[in-house]
Parts: sequence; C-alpha cells; structure tokens
Amino acid sequence: MRLWKLLTQCMALILLSSTLCAQIKPTAMILPINFVNLDKKGLQGSLNNHVKTELSTYYDLKTEKEIEQARDAAVDKLTSENCTEEACVKIMGELLDVEYTFSLEIIDTEEGWDLTVVRQDIDGLSSRRNELCVDCSLTKARKSLSGILVALRPGGIIKRGKARLLLESTPKSQVFLNGRDQ
Repeated sequence: MRLWKLLTQCMALILLSSTLCAQIKPTAMILPINFVNLDKKGLQGSLNNHVKTELSTYYDLKTEKEIEQARDAAVDKLTSENCTEEACVKIMGELLDVEYTFSLEIIDTEEGWDLTVVRQDIDGLSSRRNELCVDCSLTKARKSLSGILVALRPGGIIKRGKARLLLESTPKSQVFLNGRDQ
C-alpha cells in the first residue's frame, strides 16, 4: 500500500513537471514593421496586430514600450562611429534578454506585395523568408505572413517545395542570395 502511494506521487510529479516545462516560451522582440508604398494606416495596423498575434502563440513577446526603452538605451550606449542599425538591434536584444528578434518588411510593388521576415537568434544566426503575394489583399497577406512565421519557428515544419538552408562559417562572413544580404 505504501509503495502504491509513493508510486502515485512520483507519477503525479513527473506529469506535472513535464506540462509546466512545455508551457515555457522563448522570448522575442518584434522590430517595427517597415512598410514601403503601403500608406493605408488601417492596413498597416491590421498586419501589425496579426504578426503580434501569430508570434505570441509561440513566443513571449516584449512590449513596444520595452523595445522603445531598449532602443534609447542602445543608442546612448553606442558611440557615433559604431552606431549601425545592426549593432543597435544586437544591444537591444542583449538589454531585453531575448532569444529571437524579428524584423519584417512589406513592399507594395507593381507585381504584388513583397513580404520579407527575418528571424535572428541570440547567437547572431539569421533565417530569412520571402514571398511575393500577387494580387494581394489583406486576407492573402495575413495568410502568407502566417505561413512564413510558422516556417521560421525553430524546428518548424518545412512544407513540400520549400527548403531551409543554414550557413555557418568561420570566420563569420556575409552571405548574399540573389543580391540580398542573408
């Protein structure tokens, strides 16, 4: 009887600890979305909210206020010679203690909307996804962005016809694909 009680308590402890561990999300920050040739504020707000909602499913997101304070602190910390956007974002990530940084760019071209998302991890490795949304509408853009964000999850599922390439080099160097910095 005593053994049964001890076994039951051990099983309960194991089950509870595994569910608690599964609920921990990695931390992330989203840089302000760069909209080019998309001047509609309602559209921008809707896409911004959609991205935050999608990412909050998988990540513990920092607030806009926290990101703004980190940006101010990073600018104060950097000298004018070293003040590049990349250096500022890196310091912001360190100040906020985030594991991932997301940056998005949405460009309205004559052919459609060019949707680009870059996820950079704490080690400086980045993953980039880009899609052209032809005859794009808000609904199509939201669907495409959802697919991109899911594909950029660490250990995410790669869909048929898509590929993920991770390049590491020593010493670190810039990689260009189709003329774009990766």
